[in-house]
Amino acid sequence: MPTYRYMADPGLPHAKLFGARIRARREQLGWTQGELFEKTGITNSYISHVERGLGNPSLDIMVNLCDVLGVRIADILADVGTPSA
Repeated sequence: MPTYRYMADPGLPHAKLFGARIRARREQLGWTQGELFEKTGITNSYISHVERGLGNPSLDIMVNLCDVLGVRIADILADVGTPSA
């Protein structure tokens, strides 16, 4: 029988790692969450959830974030199964 988990489950590092990498890139560009909202249309509160690993973004949102941040989605997701952050 399958086991269901939620993204906020600390046993799943994927969401936290994805969010940390998104936040690091945003900060590297010197942007606030508000500026990222202006460029993506994704609300500040949802960006905050994603960056803290609490959001479960759709593929469209992940692609939008990566495009605007100028990073390849493959690089953001690389080695997501083995967290180093």
